[in-house]
Amino acid sequence: MKKVFKNFAVIAFAGVLFLMTGCKDDVKVNGVSTDPKALTVEIGKQGNITATVSPSDAENKSVQWITRNSGIATINNQGTVTGVAEGETFVLVTTVDGNFKDSALVTVVKPTTGPQHLPSKITYTETTPGAADLTMEMNVQYNTNKQITRIGVGKNATDYGVFEFVYNSFGQLTKQVFVSKVPSKLSYTTEYAYSENSVTATQVDQNQMNIQTKYELDANGRVQKIDYIGSLSFVNFYYDSNDNLKKAVNSSQNEFNFTYDEMNGIFKSINLPNWFFFDDDNAPFAECVNLGFHVANNVTEWGTSWFDNQFTYIYNADNYPVQIDLTTSGSKGQNGFGHPLAKRLDQEKNQKSTKATTTYHYTVTYDAK
Repeated sequence: MKKVFKNFAVIAFAGVLFLMTGCKDDVKVNGVSTDPKALTVEIGKQGNITATVSPSDAENKSVQWITRNSGIATINNQGTVTGVAEGETFVLVTTVDGNFKDSALVTVVKPTTGPQHLPSKITYTETTPGAADLTMEMNVQYNTNKQITRIGVGKNATDYGVFEFVYNSFGQLTKQVFVSKVPSKLSYTTEYAYSENSVTATQVDQNQMNIQTKYELDANGRVQKIDYIGSLSFVNFYYDSNDNLKKAVNSSQNEFNFTYDEMNGIFKSINLPNWFFFDDDNAPFAECVNLGFHVANNVTEWGTSWFDNQFTYIYNADNYPVQIDLTTSGSKGQNGFGHPLAKRLDQEKNQKSTKATTTYHYTVTYDAK
């Protein structure tokens, strides 16, 4: 009898234990996060993004991945990303339990061959008939992602002004701050807002003058159109097979044509979107040193009916330019696409120099990466 009672007690205890564990509520998911937030892969290559589901003891950690643009990159349910074509897209992860979401930015680039170089210093001398030569230099600093963080400009690389750059967790440029050191140039802050197929730049200077510029992008992240909001002024862009800008047409139907060499562009290795370089009024390299279009390859000539820019080069052993000579002839102050405010100021400043010829001599120093 005691044996029967003992066995019954064991069975009863096991039953209670089963009921206690079996009735325990499942631990629900309360979030998910991606790592890294920004991934760069080459076309045809793969990379991985991890989705961490919280809490760590959640019962159902299953997730589903999708990509916004499978023509740029694909992703499987293990988080493996494959680069398809040059450009940017977001990949999105969603938890099966709770429908929590997070995302990561994927940038797909062309395969890199040979050494990569980042320009660390650009020195240039401007020579105009009847005026004293002007020598300036730019010193450029980068983060570990090959993104520009600071540019100092001036005779000693800071006495003209300093550009600072801020990025978000996805590695996107969100703010550019220019602090002027000279009375003739206003300090300003430019903030960048992103949507799926465009970027809007809002620039506010120290006098609270507000200028908005919208960059409309194609599927590969290249700027197709710059719209100077509120001015009825715009520029359309067209590219060659190497992603070099070959033609720009502004709202007055003025056509600007570009030709290139086959060497490495000065800014080829910099990790910044092409729309940043191609706005000839808002990018430091274009505004300050006339080199804003030297990205994939180097410009040998660009211009339109009233002016012409011609470049000649000396290259290093890795085919990056180390010396550049530029001759600009035609209507000085008119050699941009036509931003209404900036160009008006240039026209007033240079109204007596309608047929000026200016030469620039550049030397470029690189940090090998």
